[in-house]
Amino acid sequence: ARSAGTPVHVAATVKLGLYPCPVQKLAEIDRTVLLWAAGVEFRPFVLLMAAITWSASGGVWAVAAFVLAVLCRLEAWWLPRQEVLLAALMGAGFSLVAGQVVKRLVGRQRPFKAIEGFSARVWAPSDPSFPSTHTSTAIALLVGLVVAGHPWAVWLAPWCLVVPLTRVVLGVHYPSDILGGAVLGASFGTVDCMPLLVWLLALGR
Repeated sequence: ARSAGTPVHVAATVKLGLYPCPVQKLAEIDRTVLLWAAGVEFRPFVLLMAAITWSASGGVWAVAAFVLAVLCRLEAWWLPRQEVLLAALMGAGFSLVAGQVVKRLVGRQRPFKAIEGFSARVWAPSDPSFPSTHTSTAIALLVGLVVAGHPWAVWLAPWCLVVPLTRVVLGVHYPSDILGGAVLGASFGTVDCMPLLVWLLALGR
């Protein structure tokens, strides 16, 4: 029991120290997994992870969307179901925007800012950590293609699933950031963007 002179916040701290709450335990697991994954020292592996994470950056997504839009206008015969690809990319774009909004609302610090002595293995992003928008866009693209039954889903699946892992290995996200990004991306991947895409394409004609 708390003595009469003990402040409430001190008593609460002592209680949480004796009986760790589930949130504390999850945070400890989050940090432990991060430090383990980011502790891999095999340089070729780290460079590969950096290359994959760069391939999922915003600039690459923008270029891919532009090229696909041009090919769709040209009706490239060798590119199957261009409209489905574009619609999946739109879902990924929406998940990126939503992820940025959530980041600002949550305001979680990146691991390299929150953990003393820990540093990222690539350029250190300045935006908040939760959720991972690299993850949300990759998963939104994959889910969108799978839901639509696009033949490229099988070929893009390995890349879409490895991208989230690179963010932890490179020390820029906690595993829980990846989980949050995956849930967000899967949600937007199931949204049918085709009507909006058809309307936009009609405006361009």
